[in-house]
Amino acid sequence: EKADMTELQDFVQNKKKFILELHDVTPRFSDEVTAMLRLADELGAGEPVILWTPHWPGREDKGPDRRFAEFIAARAGEIVLHGYTHHAAGSVWHKLLYGEPAASEFKNLKKEEAYRLLKKGKSQLEDWSGKAVDWFCAPRWHYGKGTVTALQELGFSGYFEKNRLVFLDGRVLPVPVLSFDNGTRKIIDSVNRRIRRKQVEQLFACPRLFRLALHPRDMNRPVIKKEIEEIRDRLQRDNWCAVTALAINPETCDNSKRNKW
Repeated sequence: EKADMTELQDFVQNKKKFILELHDVTPRFSDEVTAMLRLADELGAGEPVILWTPHWPGREDKGPDRRFAEFIAARAGEIVLHGYTHHAAGSVWHKLLYGEPAASEFKNLKKEEAYRLLKKGKSQLEDWSGKAVDWFCAPRWHYGKGTVTALQELGFSGYFEKNRLVFLDGRVLPVPVLSFDNGTRKIIDSVNRRIRRKQVEQLFACPRLFRLALHPRDMNRPVIKKEIEEIRDRLQRDNWCAVTALAINPETCDNSKRNKW
């Protein structure tokens, strides 16, 4: 048992490994998804984790895009249900702060509604892709208690939080996330870029497993895309290795706080 723990501590803390997550995957962003997949290839992550939103607003009545679904299924190392519409009833405050509608779709749902959407979304993605969908990531990583209960009742393996992967058998794998999607307000974006610079320097100074989260909007913002490309170049130069998130065995997981920013 002690040997197992030492092995995972070494895996999480001392190895140059990262998990590539492609968020907000939907036919509406097909061009951006293609660009993210090109980056995945450049990073040696040919089978990234695909966070797929089945019904992004504007496509609800169009049915599945089978060609897109086949394309994504062929590239996915793992398919994760990422909300149902990725949109929520928002406040004026949220719009003022981030410059966009609220996205915390599952934050305040009652269990019954969360159960209905999770069951429907899981079934649809499995039908469209031909692959099992056993993991969930709530938009903005915001969960209500009802959502977690519904995930357990539906037999999901686990869910993604902002800085950890939670297995529903009780195990937890702390893995910090590096994300570039912070709304459209310049001041918020500027603050987050400064924070990310510190995070990146910490990662390269003391390598450990982390998650690199890309969003379609990142591909259309030159400043952000340049930032991502600089990180790509450093990962390549320092021989970091992409791993499939859900192939990681959490049994040897080091639950210390050293994995957090």
